[in-house]
Amino acid sequence: MTLHTVVSALTHPGKKRSTNQDYVTHFEPDTLEDYEISGSLYIVADGVGGESQGDVASRYAAQKVLYEYFRNPNLSVEDRLTTLIRQAGNEIFQFSEEGSDNRRMATTMVAAVIKNNLLTVANVGDSRAYLIRDDRVTQITKDHSLLGEQIRNGSLTEEEALTAKVKNRITRSLGGERNVRVDLFQNIPLQAGDQILLCSDGLTQYTTRKILFQLIDGKRPDEAAQELIDYANQQGGSDNISVILIELTDSPSEYPTLITQGDIPIPVDWDIMSTTPGLRGFLKRPKGKAILVGLVIITLVVAVFIVKGWLSGWGKGDVTPAVDGNKELPMETTNEVVNPEILPDTSTPVPATPDPEVEEASQSSETSSSEITTTLREDDAFITQESPMDGMTQIFILEGEFTMGSDDSVEPDEKPAHPVYLDAYWIDQTEITNKMFAKFLNEMGNGVEGSIYYYTNGEYARIDIQDGKWTPDKVFTDHPVNNVSWFGAEAYCAWSGRRLPTEAEWEKAARGTDSRKFPWGDQFPNQELVNFNSLNSGTLPVYSLEKGQSPYGAYHMAGNVWEWVYDRHKENYYTSSLNNNPQGPAKGESHVIRGGSWNDPIEYLFTYTREEATPNGNGEGEHIDFYGFRCAQSIP
Repeated sequence: MTLHTVVSALTHPGKKRSTNQDYVTHFEPDTLEDYEISGSLYIVADGVGGESQGDVASRYAAQKVLYEYFRNPNLSVEDRLTTLIRQAGNEIFQFSEEGSDNRRMATTMVAAVIKNNLLTVANVGDSRAYLIRDDRVTQITKDHSLLGEQIRNGSLTEEEALTAKVKNRITRSLGGERNVRVDLFQNIPLQAGDQILLCSDGLTQYTTRKILFQLIDGKRPDEAAQELIDYANQQGGSDNISVILIELTDSPSEYPTLITQGDIPIPVDWDIMSTTPGLRGFLKRPKGKAILVGLVIITLVVAVFIVKGWLSGWGKGDVTPAVDGNKELPMETTNEVVNPEILPDTSTPVPATPDPEVEEASQSSETSSSEITTTLREDDAFITQESPMDGMTQIFILEGEFTMGSDDSVEPDEKPAHPVYLDAYWIDQTEITNKMFAKFLNEMGNGVEGSIYYYTNGEYARIDIQDGKWTPDKVFTDHPVNNVSWFGAEAYCAWSGRRLPTEAEWEKAARGTDSRKFPWGDQFPNQELVNFNSLNSGTLPVYSLEKGQSPYGAYHMAGNVWEWVYDRHKENYYTSSLNNNPQGPAKGESHVIRGGSWNDPIEYLFTYTREEATPNGNGEGEHIDFYGFRCAQSIP
């Protein structure tokens, strides 16, 4: 039996803000056929970016996803949510980049689909989804925020988080980066009496799960939703507050006055929507400034003619009779009529948009609650640049902490899990290719001081001397170079103006800040995510398996080839390593390799897996055919 839904959706600006940058929307199909194909969709979005910025981002993303979701019935629920949310984020990111003032805007989003008594939730940022069943409140989503990370790693409790000084610093958003990773929680079974709560951080900054249960328990959905809004305002209301509360019932008549279809999905136009906040939005349009300058010139010209005409006698009676008491200009005078719809709204002053570079302490009360206040904003964290020496695309990694190692590992060298702070840096998006390394060999030769860079006698060597020139096998030009010694990797990175990444830098680029098991998340490996366990009997091109990218967009951080890092190896090093920009032990004959290769089983693919290998790659038992590398670069 299909359960029925009763919905209450509310949003409020709070007590401290003059605008509401949150946006809520939902749609429940009115036919059983449409419901069985798509289900019902509910969305809460919380804008980031300050006055006249975040509200556009949240409204656009929510309406875009709602409209496109029901236009793509042939895709699965999961594919629709992840693809469309990511697409909306890319469009916001692109518009920010193309804007005349280069000001960032972004939004969080939590979206839920109920279909055939199953719940699927997707989220980016710190807007949340909860399931309330009986006397238990379960948080479904994970906050992509610094505070959320502290709660997950046990350094803060839910109660302590209510009074934490550092709040609302998000680490992931739509518009803050390209191809944002969307968390997905699939096929959660529902039963009669269940309630699903979607909400923004304007509510959750004041509540724990226990408080939420007390506010919701025993109330109608509309009463409970209003109670949540009122409670947040009573606690200070320092941010916009949004909730969607959905109750599952056996009967559609249990709350007959609350049966609502929601918002009809309609197309959304970014160019039109971006003008609605007023003058600032108008100026962000590609032709906005030009139009405004034109209007000013026209106005000045008209004003000159008016004054000149008045001085020559217009005001002395030679006019067309007025209509309803409104005097008109002489008949022989013509004026260009300007369409009022393209004029900016100047009926009320537009507050200045706060500079997102300004530190939190100096921000006004009108800045977004989710403003990012690190030294470099998270929306800058996915900038790329190209190396002039080899054409490698490098990814910018934001400074900050992440969790290194794992307490779950069976290897003592990968314990304990510990926080590590890293300065910002660049890292190569892919492993170095055969083509790139051949160029290096042709310029530098194959070794110095007895240290051979590249071994041509390996079974999987792909570069050989042809007509006196190092030449990659044409079939494997864009595959990762292997058979490379640590000295070769170090020499290549130096030649290219870069360096080998430290082990900590490599691991952060592979796993981000959420302690994931694999670069792509916690999903069990398959051949669409990673090249491992001899599935392909060799390496794959460096830009293959896009679904297996790390949270920063790096390819093949697991599988394909093991990768050399700068650090020397020492047993149980993590028990005494530095927590600030560690570079490995000062002594040690072997070096560390990371990531596993195409020939390894799953136990070598975890983001925290590390091995030791001799620098020249020909130590007993070492598989030199499977060693490659990528480079990093410090930021001055």
